[in-house]
Amino acid sequence: GPAQKAEGPAFGPLVGLQQWWTLTTSERYLSSPVSRRQWWKWIQPGFAILLLLTDVLAPVPAQGDRVFLVIDAVYLMVILLIVQLPVSTLLPDVALGVALLPLGISFFNSTAQEGFGPDFVVSQIPLCVMLLGLCGLHS
Repeated sequence: GPAQKAEGPAFGPLVGLQQWWTLTTSERYLSSPVSRRQWWKWIQPGFAILLLLTDVLAPVPAQGDRVFLVIDAVYLMVILLIVQLPVSTLLPDVALGVALLPLGISFFNSTAQEGFGPDFVVSQIPLCVMLLGLCGLHS
């Protein structure tokens, strides 16, 4: 007869990725202290306040700095809403990603205008990813 495949546990990078995704997006994991998402209510607004204070305490605000002041103030208000979302779903992650988009675009434009070039912005991406990971943001 035809050769039968041996049944056993599936292996490989895709299987591992699927298992990781299933585990880390489960309500039980997202609600657990291991996910570090309980820190959101403090870290996210704290970071937004720090950004805003940096703009407010600047010695002589340039036109571009005023734009950052407005963006950071709006970001703080949005973050205060985002931290009210349940941490047991990925909805806060999506909302935070959307809220960070204008900041990222403004940062990129600002550094380009100041002559830093795109390499500087790209070099900051790993730091941003690590900071978001530390406070429990899912990939």
